[in-house]
Amino acid sequence: MQKKFQLGWPALVALLILALGGALPAQAQEPGEENFIFVNFIGQELFLDLDDVTYTVPGTDTAPNGGRLALTLQPGRHKYAANVPGVQGSAGEFELAPGGVFARGARFDETSPVVRDGILIEKPHTYVALFELDLSVPAAEPAPVVDDWQPRAAEAGKSGLAWINHTGYELTLDLNGQIFTVPPKSTEIPGRLQIDVAPGVLNYTASIPFGSANGQISAKAGQVTGLSAVTDLPEEQEFNVGSAFDTTPNLTLRVYPEDLTPQAAAVPQPMPAVSPAQTPPESAATPPAGEAPAVAGPPSAGLRVENYAGDTLVFTVNNQTVTVAPNTQQTIELPPGEYTFTASTPAVAATGTAVVQPVLGGWVSVVINPARTAFTVYQN
Repeated sequence: MQKKFQLGWPALVALLILALGGALPAQAQEPGEENFIFVNFIGQELFLDLDDVTYTVPGTDTAPNGGRLALTLQPGRHKYAANVPGVQGSAGEFELAPGGVFARGARFDETSPVVRDGILIEKPHTYVALFELDLSVPAAEPAPVVDDWQPRAAEAGKSGLAWINHTGYELTLDLNGQIFTVPPKSTEIPGRLQIDVAPGVLNYTASIPFGSANGQISAKAGQVTGLSAVTDLPEEQEFNVGSAFDTTPNLTLRVYPEDLTPQAAAVPQPMPAVSPAQTPPESAATPPAGEAPAVAGPPSAGLRVENYAGDTLVFTVNNQTVTVAPNTQQTIELPPGEYTFTASTPAVAATGTAVVQPVLGGWVSVVINPARTAFTVYQN
């Protein structure tokens, strides 16, 4: 008995394409909800090969809509390769489940040097790195960093030491044999530790995993000394394949003292209670009729500018420009208020806002990143 088979139009079209030497795509796209999302965060074009079809994806900073490629794929296994000319690409496969979404972002990353027995085998190189995108969480503006720390006054008969750790490592202190730790910088706010000690000369050793500094402190009764720990920018490493290579970073730790007594003394103290039976002093009596009371404007300690940018810093605020040498500070006389400033070195420039408070004044500390491409500005 012969069986008859009837082919529908889709099958006939497929057979006709095969007969003409063509081929069906491995994963044909159908109209529907987008289930493949790819965002190029690299500042240049990226070529994405998806199931043997090549797409050009512009960078987020070069495309009006943000370098985003969205497609509708059939469930199943897919292969991809992401490439940027002159840079090592990334390739792989993924399984797209029914109803699922595959979302990835692309950025540049750098490999670590390959070292064996102290000899450099392979230099670090840039490559295209893909990472998972969480589409369920909308991008949020980062919260502004607020550093409202103020030094406190030293205990009676003692000297205050305020250690300020600008490094990303925990700082270990040896003060005349006593050991203390200062937390590392976190969310762009330096770690701090304030202690009170007996007046006298103290020997200290401050250390982080890859560097240390030694010195002496002359602790005076009633004085509060700030001690800022910073690291110099590491020298750029040379990568010579076949030569000896030290993987341990060589950091130079430095400690810069400053007198914080005025700021500590200006911290508001609780006022003693006044009995209703007490009479105010004569100087506080009501002025005679017809005379206006004398009103003094709130004093200000000015704006202190600290330069840890590794180069001469030009700082402009309120039409005043000062030049601050590396690892030094200057105070600019300003009345209380909010000011826009510009800080610049030959390599980097930045603008920001500084607040000068009554009595307390204000401070701005400028630090440059290791790549010398951006400032981090700390302030009160």
